[in-house]
Amino acid sequence: MQCGGGAAAQPRHIHVQENEGGTGLEKRTVEWIRKKAEERGLRIGVKVRIETMRTDGKEAFGKVYRSGTVTGIYPYIFSCQIGRNVACFRYNQIIGNEIGERVMING
Repeated sequence: MQCGGGAAAQPRHIHVQENEGGTGLEKRTVEWIRKKAEERGLRIGVKVRIETMRTDGKEAFGKVYRSGTVTGIYPYIFSCQIGRNVACFRYNQIIGNEIGERVMING
């Protein structure tokens, strides 16, 4: 079965990115993404800032910022206490691969 690009195409669920040294390719697994987030300082108790892109329907964009504290780290997500609410985010949102919402660690 072909994936849109013929026999050389990769399946959609495997993401490949060149590593920082430029010497080879590395699979972007859940463990890899979580490790990168931990390298950037993600741990329980750290302060984070959440940037959300909003639109008003007429294609005008605005950024909304919220801040909170990391309360839990789980296999696929991490949770943050934001005021009285708890919100969950994916590790991709720290690395910057998600569109619309980004999490930044205050350091």
